[in-house]
Amino acid sequence: MDAPEVQIDYTWLWRLLKRYWIMIVGVTVVCGGLGAYKAHAIKEQVQYVAGVQVLINQKNQPTKVEAVNPAHVMGTFRDLASNEGLLHKAQKALRRDGMHDVVTHDLRRAIMVDFKEESQVLVISAQTDNPKRSELFARYVAKAFQKEYKNTVNGYQIEKINATPQVEKMGGGHKGGLKWLVLGLAGGFIVSFALAFVLDLTDKKIRSSRAVAKLGLTDLGRMGQAGAEPENTRIIQANVDLVNTGKSLVVTAPAGNIGQADLALNLAELWAKKGKQVLLVDGDLRHPQLAQRLGVTADSGLNEMTTADDLVPVATTTANLHLLPAGKALAADQESKFDRDTMQKVLEKLTGQFDHVVVVTPALTTDASAREWVACVTGTVMVVQNNVTTVDDIREAMAALALGKATVLGYVMNSEK
Repeated sequence: MDAPEVQIDYTWLWRLLKRYWIMIVGVTVVCGGLGAYKAHAIKEQVQYVAGVQVLINQKNQPTKVEAVNPAHVMGTFRDLASNEGLLHKAQKALRRDGMHDVVTHDLRRAIMVDFKEESQVLVISAQTDNPKRSELFARYVAKAFQKEYKNTVNGYQIEKINATPQVEKMGGGHKGGLKWLVLGLAGGFIVSFALAFVLDLTDKKIRSSRAVAKLGLTDLGRMGQAGAEPENTRIIQANVDLVNTGKSLVVTAPAGNIGQADLALNLAELWAKKGKQVLLVDGDLRHPQLAQRLGVTADSGLNEMTTADDLVPVATTTANLHLLPAGKALAADQESKFDRDTMQKVLEKLTGQFDHVVVVTPALTTDASAREWVACVTGTVMVVQNNVTTVDDIREAMAALALGKATVLGYVMNSEK
């Protein structure tokens, strides 16, 4: 049975990179810089190596019994020169001559013994971070070796010792610079991408139409894109005409003032230019704005009416377009007399006089009157602000729409900000 093919959502990866690229680049560069600093700061420690050469020769022609492999003999001398007992004796000699801080462990770490088989030369070396210390270590171990094994070993004996060690400096450069730089850059990219992934999971703001579609809303179009506003409005208007079976329409938002008045004005003006009789209703009773935006003087409106007969739509400078203003704004502690029953009576009267009645309301999640308006009209359009509106805002708004048994036509994405 074939294993299921794993599908990678490259569009999601691209969106993540595009959204968080500044953070990803910044963290990667910072970590790369830290890696470079680490490479610069960690230097290979300067070491000094002093070596004493010991010549090992045959004392005389060996007998058949004494005859052995020269390499084996040199290996034996190498082991003898580095055994614990010899190092302890060298350490005691060093302490007698004033190096009281030396312990056998120091010699064990510093001393290296090797041999050159072809020339039968044994090399006793000492490596420390102090040139004088290296020289003394090598010389004292060589002397202890010579004193301990002055007699013949398998027909061989110590012939000569170079009493003046050759001291060489080693290291001191940067160690693994490229490695630390690569590790810093790679680590920074991984950490920043993981952080972007976590932020994306926890961020509930709407980033794309697909996120709204998952919540069950129909896409009616876009607004707010510079240079394309007229055509965008035509597309939205055409879609609304297709799905709205009646004359009344509410344009609202899940939360905030995110362009619902702009959309309502654009739709109303477009219908009016097509010869339709259009009434624009300012349903924001606490923060009215349409009268000022349309340059209309309105002494009274919805907040001042007592019956449906009190309403007198005001003509605007746009032919076929009229406005029903909100009137004087209500204070935060004032209650409106304009209840749901009055709304229904008003809409029944107005839809008999106009081809389109477009009501602009505040956000569904923050204003009670908006929930009453959507229950009275034949269709509701929600404006969703890209990078502002959250998933929770939409869910709460949809719950309010469902409670009022409102007909939701769909949503319009505002990407202006």
